[in-house]
Amino acid sequence: MNLRPIIFSTPMVQAICDNRKTMTRRTRGLEDLIIDVGSGFVYNGKGNIQLDIHSWKQDILKHCPYGQVGDLLWVRETIYQNGELGLHYVADGEHVDENIIPKDFNVRVDKNGHYKFCNIPNIFMPKALARIWLEITDVRVERLHDISEEDSITEGIKVYDDKMFEFYTEQTLSNKIRPSIDSAKLSFASLWISINGTESWKANPWVWVIKFKVLRGNK
Repeated sequence: MNLRPIIFSTPMVQAICDNRKTMTRRTRGLEDLIIDVGSGFVYNGKGNIQLDIHSWKQDILKHCPYGQVGDLLWVRETIYQNGELGLHYVADGEHVDENIIPKDFNVRVDKNGHYKFCNIPNIFMPKALARIWLEITDVRVERLHDISEEDSITEGIKVYDDKMFEFYTEQTLSNKIRPSIDSAKLSFASLWISINGTESWKANPWVWVIKFKVLRGNK
């Protein structure tokens, strides 16, 4: 069993904590692996290996940078440094136990040596502070646009009582209430665009589809 980090934005950490998100799509590494899909062969960028078109999706999985079924991912999330009062997780305000903060953790200070009040980006969160662990239960590859309505929901989009879904790329006037739509896939598309940009969605890249079971606790 391998342990690897994975970064999530604050809204997606909240979706995981709310049991709305049990799947994630990532492009990392696939652009180097899948060079061309022709009639009969797929060209693997790792040595330009030709993979049979009928089995390449299985062959390519061994190169997934996030791991294999049974491996664990520890979630990197944004931390807030509340001056000298300590740290807490931005997603829900939970206090970070001082006993688990590594001695070599870089406390943020200003030019006068005073503790800052600031967010610490998720990329800098050490494993010792990880409170959410994900066990990989399935890995596959597919085109981004091939996502189903069901999978769109498990990606963590917000679902309302009237079976409408949040639309993430527009806000209404000053109250910042987002409009809703009746398609989970369009909701996911708007979420993807809000994170990765319109061009990324239009490119319809190959993505790792990682399904996971959520485990909690710093231990």
